[in-house]
Amino acid sequence: MGKIAVRATFHIHEGKTDDAKAFAHKCVAAVREREPRTIHYDWYLSQDGRTCLINELFEDSEAALVHLETLSPFIAEGLQLGDLKMEILGEPSDQLKEAVAMLNPKYYKTLVAL
Repeated sequence: MGKIAVRATFHIHEGKTDDAKAFAHKCVAAVREREPRTIHYDWYLSQDGRTCLINELFEDSEAALVHLETLSPFIAEGLQLGDLKMEILGEPSDQLKEAVAMLNPKYYKTLVAL
């Protein structure tokens, strides 16, 4: 199946920027500790402090499923801080598609890659 990339946009609720920054650091620390097959997990903050772009790259769908497991304890907190939109790039497994269905991601198949 190959690598799976995720591009997520996290729209931070009014007045929650500082909390969202702390949340991002907590998520990255958990991923760093538990996910050797996550290649990238990077958060970027817009100049106005209201939007984060999150770039993720996993070795495969299985590694992305481990990521979901790692972050599952943080989902409720994240939903209190902002709204998430997600795009999944690559050829995700059916199991991964089922696991993220409630997030209503947009899918992009690989057309050509280096």
